[in-house]
Amino acid sequence: MRLAGWKRIAMCATAATAALSCSCAVPYLACVETLARLKRGLKGTYVSVEPFHLFRYLDEQVFRFNNRKMNDGDRFNMVVREIVGKRLTWNQLTGKEGETAEVA
Repeated sequence: MRLAGWKRIAMCATAATAALSCSCAVPYLACVETLARLKRGLKGTYVSVEPFHLFRYLDEQVFRFNNRKMNDGDRFNMVVREIVGKRLTWNQLTGKEGETAEVA
């Protein structure tokens, strides 16, 4: 099963906790396995998971799962190739982009 992202995991969580009918798009066992794999991955990697950032944690776990057959070097090279030419400044990261600096 190839995961499509955090929306797929949210769909699995909804299906696993709801009363399932025969018309469910995601099989129940696939949902349970996905959630168990996610829980094991999160508990094994992080000390604390903040709900506000949950979609970021989920995206990372989906990336790891989808690329699990690659070794660490290949996975690193793939990520580096995808970030070439992209720039993240401190102001963008902290949400201060567009603010004017105060002169004392």
